[in-house]
Amino acid sequence: MAAPNVEPIRLEYSAPPGCPDESDFIERTRSMSALFRAATPSEAARVFEVVIDGGAPSTGRITIRGADQVIVGARSVEGDSCADVAEAIALVIALAVDPRASPPEAPRPSLKPDLPGNPRQGLRQRAFVGADLAIVSGAGPAALLAVSPFVGWRANRSPVFDPSVRVSFLRAATGSFEAPVHANASLTLTVGRIDACPLTFRHGLARATACVRVEAGTLEAAGGNIAGARSSVRPWLAAGPLARAEASPIAPLFVDVEAGAVFRVYNDRFAFEPDIPLYEVPVVGFFMGAGAGVDFL
Repeated sequence: MAAPNVEPIRLEYSAPPGCPDESDFIERTRSMSALFRAATPSEAARVFEVVIDGGAPSTGRITIRGADQVIVGARSVEGDSCADVAEAIALVIALAVDPRASPPEAPRPSLKPDLPGNPRQGLRQRAFVGADLAIVSGAGPAALLAVSPFVGWRANRSPVFDPSVRVSFLRAATGSFEAPVHANASLTLTVGRIDACPLTFRHGLARATACVRVEAGTLEAAGGNIAGARSSVRPWLAAGPLARAEASPIAPLFVDVEAGAVFRVYNDRFAFEPDIPLYEVPVVGFFMGAGAGVDFL
């Protein structure tokens, strides 16, 4: 009876600390099938790219490329912990090289200990930082564009109830624009923002959040090219709903997009004396943004 063929493969494995490392992952796969080995540098072989995210729930993705680097298969996996995700992806690889492969009879414990006082590693809380390119309307005659850095925290409790908080800062200016009676003017918005996001909906490596934003700061108007021109600083306070979508193609990095509206408490009107209108702030303004960040801790 001929011996079964052993397939040479290349494994590209990535997982955050606290999840099974590459050697443990290979051991898990070999417990289901031994019909593979590491390919030599010059040997043609299929490539199995594995990326595991240690969130809550934990998610992972496997991409299979042929020897010519063309993608021949991909699959996303979700589990209660990154150890569960690693076990599931290990089975996918084992079945890809050996259709007769089967999982071990009893679940294998993770070789990496959980953090003290945190029985489920995948549920640990996360802090994050990043920046968005933001567009806001209502603070001037035209939409304003600015970079908005942020820092935040997420609880990682469940796929739906996953509260998070994000604090950001934005300073955007219109630059000088032509005002009535051949004068010039500029408007500068400076605000801090707090986003409270009680709900999160996850699907694979992507998540969508429903939030409420509160922003507070100042709107400064400055006149020029007119006798007696001066500046005026008014308080800015607004709140409203926003929706945000995030994806983490390469943990711990993520990208996001957001959009929403805010309702302003102060509906200020700026004018040149005696009563030459310059700009009236609308009650409702809209915003959108896109950017990137990184999870840590």
